[in-house]
Amino acid sequence: MLTAFAAGIPVLAAASRPEAWPFAVLLGLVAAAACWELFSLLRVPGAPIAGACLGALTTAAGLSPEGARSLPAATWLALGVAAQTVGVLALSGRRGLRMGPGTPEAALGGLWILSPLSAALLLHAAGAREAEGWHFGPIWMLLLPVWLGDSAAMLVGRRWGRRRMAPTLSPGKTWEGASANLVAATLGGVAAAACAGLPTAVGALCGLGCGVFGQAGDLFESWIKRRANVKDSGFLLPGHGGVLDRIDALLFSAWPVAFVLWAWGLPGL
Repeated sequence: MLTAFAAGIPVLAAASRPEAWPFAVLLGLVAAAACWELFSLLRVPGAPIAGACLGALTTAAGLSPEGARSLPAATWLALGVAAQTVGVLALSGRRGLRMGPGTPEAALGGLWILSPLSAALLLHAAGAREAEGWHFGPIWMLLLPVWLGDSAAMLVGRRWGRRRMAPTLSPGKTWEGASANLVAATLGGVAAAACAGLPTAVGALCGLGCGVFGQAGDLFESWIKRRANVKDSGFLLPGHGGVLDRIDALLFSAWPVAFVLWAWGLPGL
């Protein structure tokens, strides 16, 4: 719990600032660590160097949002979803995880991580352009439901969980915990919408999307770890495993939240 709290402080601080650089640098570090862990699972030599390079690219993209603004948001939505789909298919289509250096599957698999992080950058930029000082923007329509959903699933699952959801992939997950995740994520979306000045229905849709897609993302990462025969994706977060273990729900939730806010007509998205 202490590790989760300590890790949440920089996220809270960066996401609540209108300037681009704090959140861009933070996501760059997250991208570097997550890609390093993924390439290590795939047994690709040079994983730390590859992760650092992709993290630097993510930071640069966050610091230079003008290029993204030059294209319609619908185009970015389509490209982002397509990129993440390609990454997921690249990882899913391989029978074993011994890929070796330079294989297309390893390179494309990184899109599973980088694409949704770009959606998070777009959400932050959309709410921060006209803001001054500390603010509670649309990025919290993604962060708060995911955090609350994960916490509720863990607490309820441990206390009242009886029926296993996916015993082969993730023995600790239960249907009771999954139900608590959906309820908490939806309420988190409603709360985030109220704080950001957005309609309640939009917040509920974002929260529900995080509850559904987030748990799918969690199971997908569990499947990758099962194939790699490891318990955790890494060791950077004591008691919590790796960075991928903490952001797996966010990776599947980012684009659905961006789509809901775009469909509603969020200014700047």
